[in-house]
Amino acid sequence: MDAKPTSNSSEAGSAAAERGSFETRVRELLPLLRRVALYVTKDPDEADDLVQEALTRMWTRRATYAGQGSYDGWAVTIVWNLAMDVARESTSFKTVAFEECRDLADPEQDLEEQLWRNRRAAVLRVALGRLDPDERFALVSRCVDGRSAADTAAELGVATKAVAGLVRRARQKLRCMDDVLELVADDD
Repeated sequence: MDAKPTSNSSEAGSAAAERGSFETRVRELLPLLRRVALYVTKDPDEADDLVQEALTRMWTRRATYAGQGSYDGWAVTIVWNLAMDVARESTSFKTVAFEECRDLADPEQDLEEQLWRNRRAAVLRVALGRLDPDERFALVSRCVDGRSAADTAAELGVATKAVAGLVRRARQKLRCMDDVLELVADDD
């Protein structure tokens, strides 16, 4: 006597086939979906999280894909929309409690002094950004962070004597930058 498959076993087989088909398509699409998410977020970890969320949405909304247009386009649209939502959230203004902002402005300093400090910080950020990365690292490590030449050299993978040369060149370049010269002249 042959046992006839029940409707439950045929449904289970159909669900397994659908899951297998989905997995196959997703494996092919993963690199594309990750590139799209990475393009928007510029953060590999966040891109991976977005792709994971997109795959969850694709699975739960698979019945809404009616075969109109390409499946790849449908999947990319889901990732793109999620990524744009995250990008919008990260750039939107958030309400912050007053207590969290107490240290932002020193009421003892006058407004002119605060503006001057902000200007100096902005000019220095730009000037440091113009330096070679190794020179910038050596200068900040030695002169701002107070690290030893040996530690800085180890971090950069150069000889200890090379650190002094990097710092010297960085200082020389800063001395030649017009906006830094103006800042120093204004400071006198």
